[in-house]
Amino acid sequence: MKIGLIGDSLTEGRPGVSFYKILKGKYPNEIFINLGKPGETVKSLYNRLSKTTLDTDFDLIFLWIGVNDVYSKLLKVQAQLVSNNRKRI
Repeated sequence: MKIGLIGDSLTEGRPGVSFYKILKGKYPNEIFINLGKPGETVKSLYNRLSKTTLDTDFDLIFLWIGVNDVYSKLLKVQAQLVSNNRKRI
């Protein structure tokens, strides 16, 4: 089965607990495609999916979004993207 995971940093695997890795470990014979993106809000995910063509052969898709919207409203701040840039020494 081909399963898509769409959402924010929690889907992507930050801050250290990866929904993707847990599912992959529990169901090693299934194919998981991780489409999580740090800092994603409902609006930004809608915009991203409006401009992106997903594979049409997914058997199942999980959509987990909204955490950054709640965070932004409660604390009156904007969610920040997590940077993958690291300095090399």
